[in-house]
Amino acid sequence: MRVLHVVAWPPESRGGYDLRTSGLMEGLACHGIESASCATRDFREQRLSLWNRLSVGLAKDIVKAARSAGADLIHAHSPFYNGLAAARAAATLGIPAVYEMRGVWEETAVTEGRARRGSLPWRAYRAFEKRASAAAARTILPSRAMQEELGSRGMGGPFCVVPNGAGPAGSTPDPSPPPQIEAWLARRESSCVLCHAGSIRHLERLERTIALTEQLVDAGCCVSLVIVGQGSAAKDIRCRMESSPASAAMLYHDHLPVHEASWVLGRADVFLLTRGSDPVSRVIPPLKIVHAMASRCCVVAGDLPCIRETIDSGRTGVLVPPDDDAALFEGVRSLVCDADMRRRLADAAHTYVAKERSWKAVTEPLVDVYTRALHAHAARGS
Repeated sequence: MRVLHVVAWPPESRGGYDLRTSGLMEGLACHGIESASCATRDFREQRLSLWNRLSVGLAKDIVKAARSAGADLIHAHSPFYNGLAAARAAATLGIPAVYEMRGVWEETAVTEGRARRGSLPWRAYRAFEKRASAAAARTILPSRAMQEELGSRGMGGPFCVVPNGAGPAGSTPDPSPPPQIEAWLARRESSCVLCHAGSIRHLERLERTIALTEQLVDAGCCVSLVIVGQGSAAKDIRCRMESSPASAAMLYHDHLPVHEASWVLGRADVFLLTRGSDPVSRVIPPLKIVHAMASRCCVVAGDLPCIRETIDSGRTGVLVPPDDDAALFEGVRSLVCDADMRRRLADAAHTYVAKERSWKAVTEPLVDVYTRALHAHAARGS
């Protein structure tokens, strides 16, 4: 079976898509094509005509790439214009297409302050996502919470949930310390290192992470906070950390290569995910927490539907009410004061990811998705 993957560009917009294009699925020949993404532009300035033209032009590129690869099936990853283009190309070629919807981008835009819920672009984006899903033989989702959300919108699937995963040992370069962070931590000699590594967006609500660190320092806890990443809120977060009364206990660093980011996760004691209970945070599970768990870093996160699908609170991490700052403080302070608990949770999380969220484990359902799509397509043709 030969599968052509259509993913968004730039790479940081892909989320966990490399798990699908890495060729780890035995018996499949996977090929890839990148589409130019307008997802990083101001949501209010995007035009549906542009999206439509992009889908039409991309469909021609997909047809060419699929013929060159001898593809039996096209697997398109969100946003919707990839899915619509893949459906057009698949119809031209007489093969099936599946659509992987790994975001609710209109809700992300609302949370980021780039759109208004209920506005014309917001409603149109939902309508086009629904159309892209309906045009596909199967729709792949990252969580059961998202499946429930789409069901409430009247989208009937068929759906398949494929959660985030992490690569096995040896799949990435050995972790190596970023010199600036290593030297800073050596000077700090903290008993507990808190961290956040990933996108720096308003969605992450990292102001809560900074305020939490200030509270812990005021309470006499010996902690350090390292935030690594880049994004639309990076400048604001850097300024907030530098102006903090606990700035000596905080370090911000730009985006790091994978092997250095892995070192930070392995060196940290607690990974903080301080998102709120906005719609996108309730249904889209972040890949970063799986990476932290794989690195034996104890995760503290909001008790949200999609997060509960990854973390069993009290066994593989700690979940707290998502908008309750007092509960967040108590949950983290208990870990800061109990190294044995941190190690126990981190070891259990590492074991869980190795067994249930390895690349092999999360990609195996895709083979069944592809097979069902091919059989359904053949049945319709006959």
